[in-house]
Amino acid sequence: AIKSGNTEISEVVTTLSKFYRTALNHGEIESRLEDEIVNVESYIQLQQKMHSDTFTAEYNISEETKDFIVPTFILQPIAENAIEHSIDTIRDHTGKLLIQSAIDENYLYITISNDGTPFKEEDFHHALNQTMKSYGLKNVYARITALGDDCYMKLVTPPDDYTTSIQIRLICRQFTASVSFNESNQI
Repeated sequence: AIKSGNTEISEVVTTLSKFYRTALNHGEIESRLEDEIVNVESYIQLQQKMHSDTFTAEYNISEETKDFIVPTFILQPIAENAIEHSIDTIRDHTGKLLIQSAIDENYLYITISNDGTPFKEEDFHHALNQTMKSYGLKNVYARITALGDDCYMKLVTPPDDYTTSIQIRLICRQFTASVSFNESNQI
């Protein structure tokens, strides 16, 4: 694609590669929030191409949250649900998706908001409890709540100009790279 000058195909293939690399995460069940953001950004970029840029995405990711540990592949199913079941239903304006992160002394908060058709509380609970067809939200919910009673995924009041917000709360655990030195690798 690069040799033939087709930059759009080249960009899509590169984005798809980035999406799969971060989604697979070397088989690990946890990753840094920064890697999850790269994954969901790649997914959203692919969806924007497929949807002829009928929605925009904004990221308000606090720098101090990027090294916190999150379960792998938790943001993409929420973004997919927002695009397919909410943003895709609007026709009168370009849709908006907003992904935010914040921390307090004990918890990491990740919120995904959109301005499409509102996700009603009863529909949200139905999605978390259904046994047929799609199970993306149910799977994310189960993995988050399995981390402890303090962890949750729930609908929260959306910011102005948005109709739906799903928030994840996780116990703060920061990634630390441990490096062990022995005599053979000391500088």
